[in-house]
Amino acid sequence: MNPLALLLSAMPSVPGATTSPAPAVDPDRVTPGVLGLLGLVFLVVAVYFLWRSMNRQLRKVDFDESGATASAAEPASELPTDQQSS
Repeated sequence: MNPLALLLSAMPSVPGATTSPAPAVDPDRVTPGVLGLLGLVFLVVAVYFLWRSMNRQLRKVDFDESGATASAAEPASELPTDQQSS
């Protein structure tokens, strides 16, 4: 027998004490409550600040559209001659 079972069996029981069954919970009436609301508000606020930060970072990016198309059209010409054959 494990020690916990021995300890529980050695404890005196209270006379007249009865265990009542757990109250039945109606699954149609269960709601997330205040904790669910706080979690949702936290996620919305976090996404808002992440979105703002992403927009700031994207504004800092210097993107030259004409240079991007020219470099994509000629990638092989920039390689040394020994790497072009492989």
